Amino acid sequence: HGGIEYEPIPAIQRQDLYRQLADAGADVILGHHPHVPQGWEVYDGTPICYSLGHFLFDFRQKYRKPKTEWGLLADIQLDDDSVTNVILRPIEQQQSGPSVQFLSEKSDRLKYLQESRAVINNRGELTSLWQALAIQRYEDYYQDRLDRSLITKFRTGSDEHLRWLQNVSQCEAHRWCIQTATSVLGGTCRDKRQPKDNERLIELRKYTQQGLFNRVKQQILSYV
Repeated sequence: HGGIEYEPIPAIQRQDLYRQLADAGADVILGHHPHVPQGWEVYDGTPICYSLGHFLFDFRQKYRKPKTEWGLLADIQLDDDSVTNVILRPIEQQQSGPSVQFLSEKSDRLKYLQESRAVINNRGELTSLWQALAIQRYEDYYQDRLDRSLITKFRTGSDEHLRWLQNVSQCEAHRWCIQTATSVLGGTCRDKRQPKDNERLIELRKYTQQGLFNRVKQQILSYV
């Protein structure tokens, strides 16, 4: 359970972690939490899915996020104690009631699944996209929030900023994002971003986000 919500790719550190779990003997690794499907791979014989996305979230209408109302159903086939096969079946939530159905073969979401899988299986591309994503999130969210948390402390004497700092320092999803962005921007890590990374992220996010950064920025503006 982990990952950044509504993002199409995992952190490069998460790929390292899940591969370590596979090396330690895990038979299958299924990730959850980002609310959207991410790519998958078979690493040294171990199937790894970085995020299954949603199965069934019966949100009230005002809380609905249609781009998250789909995911992957993992069909794990066993022979005694051994995993013989894992089939990922795309599904989508039905608005007529709390139910799901298999995704149509004509759905354009299948293209996204193919592209996200290709990213996971290309370590160089995953690294460059992750750096671009981390820096975007740092500049759009963390940097302003860090500054404003200090302002809040001075204005109100509130310790809310300490609780937020505790969260982002202890949660590996936040921590990895900040560490990656600051190490690249600070020059302590090689910048592996490519010129078309931002365009690539925009295309992938068409299937996972709905004005997320606009909502984040509005939250920041109303924070103090």
